[in-house]
Amino acid sequence: MSVSVTPAEHADHLADRAARDHARAADALRVDQPWRSGAACQGQGLVMDPPAEEVKAAQELGVERLLWRSAKELCWSCGVYDRCQAWVLSLPKEADVTGVCGGMTEGERRRVRRKRAAESAAQEENRESA
Repeated sequence: MSVSVTPAEHADHLADRAARDHARAADALRVDQPWRSGAACQGQGLVMDPPAEEVKAAQELGVERLLWRSAKELCWSCGVYDRCQAWVLSLPKEADVTGVCGGMTEGERRRVRRKRAAESAAQEENRESA
């Protein structure tokens, strides 16, 4: 017996699943920060972390930046943006979340972490040579 599902029901199911996945990931990372309840991204899993096939399609069409734009705009308008960004950048790279968090994509966060590590190494080298 097959079950007929409308496109709207399927979209609702995906949105619910994404919100649960987003919440599970945050809970797994022990995101019990008081600011979390005021985050604008609550319940916006599909915007903040779209399905991989949607990201791949956007990459193939050359519109990946547009895909991330709405998530970033949500971050930039959020009252806890600064705290969220500080938190996500404090995570070790292996514990990073997927999608947009703190106003940055995963790749942007990797670049910031690499830059900070290089700056820290240069400062350490300068101290040792002084």
